[in-house]
Amino acid sequence: MASSIAIIQLIGLFVVSGQWTPGRLVAVAPRVDAVPHEHSTARARNDELIVPPAVTVVEPHQTIIAFETCSYKSSFHWAPSALESAEGLLFVRLDGERVTFRDSNAPPVSLTAKPAATKAATKAGATLSDDSLKLPHLQNCFQGMTGLKSEYLPPPAGSGTGIAAIIELPSGATKGCKGVTPTADRSRIDTQVDMSVTGDLIISVVGQNKQIKLAGNAHVLIANIEASFIDNSMLARSAPHHEVYVAMGVGGTDNGFGCAKQLSQDPKITECVPSSFTVIDSHTPSARVMSRAIGDLASRIDFECSNSQWP
Repeated sequence: MASSIAIIQLIGLFVVSGQWTPGRLVAVAPRVDAVPHEHSTARARNDELIVPPAVTVVEPHQTIIAFETCSYKSSFHWAPSALESAEGLLFVRLDGERVTFRDSNAPPVSLTAKPAATKAATKAGATLSDDSLKLPHLQNCFQGMTGLKSEYLPPPAGSGTGIAAIIELPSGATKGCKGVTPTADRSRIDTQVDMSVTGDLIISVVGQNKQIKLAGNAHVLIANIEASFIDNSMLARSAPHHEVYVAMGVGGTDNGFGCAKQLSQDPKITECVPSSFTVIDSHTPSARVMSRAIGDLASRIDFECSNSQWP
């Protein structure tokens, strides 16, 4: 039976680990809720850019699943909407869901049963035993971090109250990859899974009767990024996004997440599969600043908004 490759790409604030569900790779999106802070008032006045004072909080983020309109087939109790800031893209918001992926020609996978451990599965990236994912490690990035707080651990490992979404990644060729950004000195590290699909790609929510059906060759973007981009509003002012990772940990010193930027220069880390999702590209001072593809979100979604790996 002929198969297609579905690409699943994690963008933004995610912690990825193979420890929380035996034999499976799990990604956790931390919840970054709206907090009191001043929105940007930067605007052009006589060709001069007015820059407001610095802020000390990270702007609100939201977690979404996005995909091209042409890959969408149907949904059940989970209708997507058009993403206004990215032409040709549909999306759904996530708020505490545990999301799974499967081939429509395969039965649903039980998350309580440990899959058979095989060399092929390990090489395909089903586990992190060979540490081949190449994401920045939180313990290496933030000296002294001894663990993650309970609210950022998926149940039953923790309470999970600080989690916006839990992503049960499917077995497949898995890697950390460079998210292409407009300037050479900025590189974000995403996670990419190439999933072999013989039918359609089914995205489901554990414990809820919600489902989306996509073409087997869909490029799915799971992003935990600025709410201002998702809502197509003015870019909010923000402290560096990596500070969210510091807040997730027990202990740890903020060193600017330079380890992620250094890791992004590793020639062994290749670029992610480019997406064709075009978005607004504006250089006016009052507009949001971004690149030409949602898979390559620019400006502030650079190395400081890389995925991370635990431990």
